[in-house]
Amino acid sequence: MRKAFPWHCTGFFLAWLAVNAFLGLCSCAAAADTAEDRGSALRPLRSPFSTETFGEESSSGREGTVALSGSRLLALGPVERMEVGGIVLTPGPNDRVAVSRKDWAWRSGPKRNPASTFTFDSGRSVYAVRFNHQYSDGTLGLCEPTRCNWYESGMLNVVLDGRPFSFSSDESLTVRLDDGDRGVVCFTWDRPNARVTVRFVMLPGADALFCEIVLLPTEPLESLHLRLLNYPAGFNREPEHRVVTPERTITGTGEQQLTPESEWGLLYLDDALDCMGNSNGAGPCAVAWEIGPWCTGATVRLGSYGTRTQLTCDPATRRIRLRFVEFPGKTNGNAAAAFGKSLPEIQPMLARDDLFAPLSAGKGGAP
Repeated sequence: MRKAFPWHCTGFFLAWLAVNAFLGLCSCAAAADTAEDRGSALRPLRSPFSTETFGEESSSGREGTVALSGSRLLALGPVERMEVGGIVLTPGPNDRVAVSRKDWAWRSGPKRNPASTFTFDSGRSVYAVRFNHQYSDGTLGLCEPTRCNWYESGMLNVVLDGRPFSFSSDESLTVRLDDGDRGVVCFTWDRPNARVTVRFVMLPGADALFCEIVLLPTEPLESLHLRLLNYPAGFNREPEHRVVTPERTITGTGEQQLTPESEWGLLYLDDALDCMGNSNGAGPCAVAWEIGPWCTGATVRLGSYGTRTQLTCDPATRRIRLRFVEFPGKTNGNAAAAFGKSLPEIQPMLARDDLFAPLSAGKGGAP
């Protein structure tokens, strides 16, 4: 007598086939991604680092566009739906930037110094802006990903007619913040000599922080400078600093003149703290500025401790745009490769007015 076919097992068998097929597809995709990343890592860089454009394509969604550069996604607007390789993607938690604020204080001897930390979480990386309300006449810097690279207690100064503009907290200051399709923290000081706005912006999935400085002086300026301070890879009293531009590598101590139109991207390294062989190294950092006639000169000074960069601006300049990035835990070689790969996309991003658009409504107020 013939036995009946066990049809009741068919559902389990089909489910088993579906699961294994899905796992096979995932393995193939992961292998392809790994091969692509390996190929990018082995691709030779132009000296001192590559400005080659890696295969870029774009995909349009219903209300925005996403530029695909290598394995990174840069949102160019609100994205609600997009298709990549026949797969429809919908936004998740990493398609928004979370912004938070924490007010606190630190002590220097008996003195209490109020401060605020504004944290950006892009879903890929976390950056935090530290604002010292009164210390050193008010300072702005980054305390995440590291405290040292873009110095947390004063990474930038705006100098009007030879005098640093005060970033201190008083009745002239308003702070606004917002999150969502982009993270924004905006400081505005209305002082008798000028109205100055410093706006930090981060995009979903990004690993860099953009900055715009808007200046409205009450009287014509005679001179205008922007000064930047960092301690590449750590607070090292015996550093081996290098600064890499798209054209050359700068070593040694002392001031070096830069060509702002072609040396607009700077990567700061300390070979003594290279994460390749030193666990105390925090990783390199970099900055880039928007190319334009506003910047009439630039210098970088490698010292025995920190590194100082100065941009000389046309006194009629009313807008300065920058991109700050840190490479926490990365070796000098990997950071150079990553920064070189990012160069082609930086200037188009810095030129986007929608990226730096003022907030129509924000949260928070004067600290």
